Amino acid sequence: MKRLLATALLACLASQANAGCADRYYYYQAKPTVLKIKDWNVYQDLSLPTSKEIQDFVMMHYACSEPEKGLRHNVSVYFNYIVEPDAWKKIKKPLYPNLTIRLPNGAVPGSKIDTMAITEREQKDRRTYSAVTTELEDGTVSAIKVFIVRKGIDQMVTPQYIFSTNKILQRDGYYFTEYK
Repeated sequence: MKRLLATALLACLASQANAGCADRYYYYQAKPTVLKIKDWNVYQDLSLPTSKEIQDFVMMHYACSEPEKGLRHNVSVYFNYIVEPDAWKKIKKPLYPNLTIRLPNGAVPGSKIDTMAITEREQKDRRTYSAVTTELEDGTVSAIKVFIVRKGIDQMVTPQYIFSTNKILQRDGYYFTEYK
């Protein structure tokens, strides 16, 4: 009886550890402020690098072991960056013709990209396009895809959306964690 309980406990812990390193989904409410560049303005988000979502991504990168055989990433992350839909209209003399948010260096670990912008093509095909896609490498490799989501307009990237658009996941099952 004790062996049966010990085996059940180990199986439960193993499944929880596996779920902890499965795909992860974040929902981050943007906190942009206006940055003046000469006579033009653009949004910047200085709180993103220190957000609990980015800190959790970095922690997951180091906590998760090598990826499963045949896979490149030990953790894959989908990051929904939620903005107000009319925020861009409030900026006087915008630097770019569409919603663009400048990120401080290191805001998205591993990324050399310093701006995120909305293009209608990316907003329509969430499975293929994102505002920022990068990898954090340090012994293991983690992937992060950042999607700008205009509240009430764009579809968020959720586990249900990814599952519904991927036949391999439907065939093999899908494990994920949501971080809200």
